Amino acid sequence: MGIDHSHGHGHAHEHSDEHHPHHEAAEDKERRNVVLKKLQTASLLCFTFFLVEVIGGLLAGSLAVLSDAAHLAADLSAFLVAIIGFHIASLPASASHTYGLKRTESLAALFSMVCLVILSIVLAVEATHRVWIILYVGGEEFQVDGKLMSMIASVGVVVNIILAFVLGEDHAHLPLTNANKRNVNLHAAYIHVLADLAQSVVVLLAGVIIWYKPTWQLTDPICTLIFSIMVCYATVGVIRSSLSVLLEEVPPCVNYDEVFDAISDVEGVSNVHDLHIWSISHDKLSLSVHASAANIEQAYRDIKHVCHRAKITHLTLQLQPNTEDVCVTCPDGMAHQCIRDPVKRTGSSVH
Repeated sequence: MGIDHSHGHGHAHEHSDEHHPHHEAAEDKERRNVVLKKLQTASLLCFTFFLVEVIGGLLAGSLAVLSDAAHLAADLSAFLVAIIGFHIASLPASASHTYGLKRTESLAALFSMVCLVILSIVLAVEATHRVWIILYVGGEEFQVDGKLMSMIASVGVVVNIILAFVLGEDHAHLPLTNANKRNVNLHAAYIHVLADLAQSVVVLLAGVIIWYKPTWQLTDPICTLIFSIMVCYATVGVIRSSLSVLLEEVPPCVNYDEVFDAISDVEGVSNVHDLHIWSISHDKLSLSVHASAANIEQAYRDIKHVCHRAKITHLTLQLQPNTEDVCVTCPDGMAHQCIRDPVKRTGSSVH
């Protein structure tokens, strides 16, 4: 849909807010329902195993198991925040929020990842403290039951594999830049679960080592340290992606220079300037640009085609007539009229 406004100074503003066909809207709604069900199922499983790990970690005296339980608590919080953000982001646009509240999903994902980083840092500090105690004080108070630790970690591996399957079904074949194919909060939840799966595997290995070598108590805090570093690294992608949307950075899936050159190469278009590309949300890309055109209506169609190739669906185009072409194509004495009335020059108005 486009709107063409005429102004005495010779500018034409054309806005395009492309809407998906009804069947695509229905597919999008169905996909969002699937995402919501995945998050709800993951929340229930996560809460159940969190209780198991807290009890088991206290009985075993294992920091690694308790740290895994703490990460499950963070996961559960992340899932709940994602569900809340999901509902808020689905609210329609209003007079005060004309784009809607779609960036709530980015805020929720950022909050989730930051909490995970903070938790990992806290656990790393505690693990460092335990290493120091074991090496220089004795560490009898931190004796770990390797057998119980291994059993709990084994269950953790199974549960996290199930959670990864529930949340990650749509991720195996999707690149990180394919924002229009996956939900950022689902991906954030998936990162949480992958981190916990890695933690459970590390805890299992540490438990087996301590089980067979009870004197190797350092294995427990060292594994916690390694895991904390792995988790912080795993959060970088989602944090960067969320900040990219919130700070209106050019989306990573769009090459600014290529779009600029493609618009400049459109026949009859010149003086391309004030090109801005940003994301309304992770799956809605926007563009605004000013340019001159010999034929405004044709230029509008061609530029829209360029944008669609770049997966940009919300366009704001401000086109003004190319005065040099007007002087060539208009009858004598009519150039001033064409400049004043670009809609009349193109012979039609875009609606």
